[in-house]
Amino acid sequence: MIEREFRRAPAALLGAVLLMLATLLPGGCSSPETGRVAGKVTLAKKPLTQGSIVFEDSAAGISAGATIQSDGTYTVKTFDRDGLPPGTYQVAVRPAAFGDGETPLAVDPSTQPASPTSEIPQRYRSTATSKLTATVKAGDNPPFDFDLTP
Repeated sequence: MIEREFRRAPAALLGAVLLMLATLLPGGCSSPETGRVAGKVTLAKKPLTQGSIVFEDSAAGISAGATIQSDGTYTVKTFDRDGLPPGTYQVAVRPAAFGDGETPLAVDPSTQPASPTSEIPQRYRSTATSKLTATVKAGDNPPFDFDLTP
């Protein structure tokens, strides 16, 4: 008799788990629409060859960025999808955070040349001062190209 009750318990538990999953999954699997966000960053009409671009929508609590490639292009991708949710974003362009990768990790700092300064003007490094914006719509968007001036 005890053996029969133990056999029923896993079946009842499985049924309860399946019912709970069926209730939760429809809401958990829906994903908001996104818009493609890609373009090119130039400085005085010449491609910016390194750095990152950041898109922030502080009202929605969204911030995402992309690495600028050697030809000045970028594509924004988040951990689970391409693009960004529709909205108006403040944009900043920042220098590369980790250098060029050429300097060894363990060296005498006195023997190394000074770190190169970034060519990106200071005003573009913050969304508060850059005055750069992008309005993202769901689906395809035209390229978001930014030409920075010195």
